Amino acid sequence: MDDLNFWKILRVLTTNICNYRCVFCHNEGQIKNATKQMLSFENFKLIINALKDTPLKEIQFSGGEPFLNPDTLQMIQYVDENTNYEIGCATNTTFLDENLILQLSKTRIKLNIQFPATTQDDFNKITKTENFEILLKNLQLLKQYKIKFGLNHCITDFDFDRIFSIIEFAIERDLPLKLLPDMKNDNSIFLKEKIFSFLDKILDLKEDSQNGAIKWKSKSNFQVKYIDSPCFYKDFEKCKNYAEIRLLPDCKLQTCIMKPYQCDEVENLKNFDVNLIKIIFQQVWNSFISC
Repeated sequence: MDDLNFWKILRVLTTNICNYRCVFCHNEGQIKNATKQMLSFENFKLIINALKDTPLKEIQFSGGEPFLNPDTLQMIQYVDENTNYEIGCATNTTFLDENLILQLSKTRIKLNIQFPATTQDDFNKITKTENFEILLKNLQLLKQYKIKFGLNHCITDFDFDRIFSIIEFAIERDLPLKLLPDMKNDNSIFLKEKIFSFLDKILDLKEDSQNGAIKWKSKSNFQVKYIDSPCFYKDFEKCKNYAEIRLLPDCKLQTCIMKPYQCDEVENLKNFDVNLIKIIFQQVWNSFISC
């Protein structure tokens, strides 16, 4: 079979549920308040094995909160042991403990940690939980076990004044920071000029990746990345260049976070051979032709 053209990232949503109720949450494009769904390890393994001879470069685990699915660790370990793919996982860390962190430290995982606030009060308002101390404790454990991780912060209208404390927190601890505009609020894109101006003043190097990410670096190599989402501008070329297919917990496939599922044919994986799974992924990617 021919190469899968330009797609290179598989985002694996291992579950559609989360213990946070963040005000900015778009639930990774999944239907909110839907019946609880968990991707099984067996289905995941079938798909990874089917894609091993394709140009796939990267597996990014997400959710919901991926560690609510008890199979997520096994999925990460399988990719680590059986592929050369880059491995990432977005998490709020609530369900990490020292044993799980120890297991993750034996893999090449990089964690992208949701970091909504630097104070308990703000954290409670944004997430509707009281897990701020758990988050801080787990950041220390991740450092202790030398796991690569960075912070993700979603920028909303009401929290703009707090962005400076978020940046200071990351700088003081030398933690990579990713800033993301609120996908549910079109006004959030108008905050970026003020953010850009601030970052231009405090950091040295600026780089545009041409796929929606703009990066600032210090001379000590600390970095802040702003994700200037193509979704706000309907910039299909940038989105396509990012080259991501999304595997949902029910094994449906999706290329656009703002669109409904584009394929439900992989639900009965046990009936499919390797080539058919490849063909389905190819067809879904080929069907991604506009926003």
